[in-house]
Amino acid sequence: MKITVIIPCFNAADTIQSCLQSVVNQDAEIELVIKDGGSTDATNDIISTFQEHIAHHLISADKGVYDAMNQALDCATGEWVYFLGADDQLASPSSLSELISDAAESNDLVIGRTRNMPPRHAKVPEWYEPTWSRSIRLRNTVHHQGVAYRKNVFATYRYPIRFKVLADYHLNLKLFFDGKKASISASHVANCGSDGLSKTFNEALYKEEWLVKKDVLSKKELWYQPPWLMAKYLRKKIN
Repeated sequence: MKITVIIPCFNAADTIQSCLQSVVNQDAEIELVIKDGGSTDATNDIISTFQEHIAHHLISADKGVYDAMNQALDCATGEWVYFLGADDQLASPSSLSELISDAAESNDLVIGRTRNMPPRHAKVPEWYEPTWSRSIRLRNTVHHQGVAYRKNVFATYRYPIRFKVLADYHLNLKLFFDGKKASISASHVANCGSDGLSKTFNEALYKEEWLVKKDVLSKKELWYQPPWLMAKYLRKKIN
């Protein structure tokens, strides 16, 4: 079963080699798609050393990481699609095969565990334990590097690029409230850098989270969101 792995990147020379090596080491059938936003460092020189393993290497300007992923999706031919950050690595050579093996035939996505590597914000847990339940209306319970989606999901859904940090949360909310089915896997999928945009915990992040929820949730789900978001913001800021 073929898995399309999409890696969006930009000036990722410090981390892209270990990221790519973790993909090349997989024991699954992999279609590797890389979308580079026009790096000016050695990123693409490093990528070129993996050329024999790469199905598509796209280099062009984009409007951010989610636009890059949307563009890369047009090349995907695998039954499953998995996104990996350029500063992240798959946890073991069997990470993706184990994850996909836990998906039921009727599932639209399968979600495993991810580990946030040090250094971490004091309020960022080491392990990200996923759920697929109504608790997703409170926070994103699906780590972006812990989930694989059936390719046919993206025939209908794409990442809304107006959201710069939480478009993946928007996608997951939409999928959940549209009744899409998921399996939860105990597998350890990826080791992730802990300094990404969604871990800055600034005011702009929570404003965007409000806009994401306002776009997806019903009015009866929205009334308590402002105080909840304020509580989340203060919890992260108060050590």
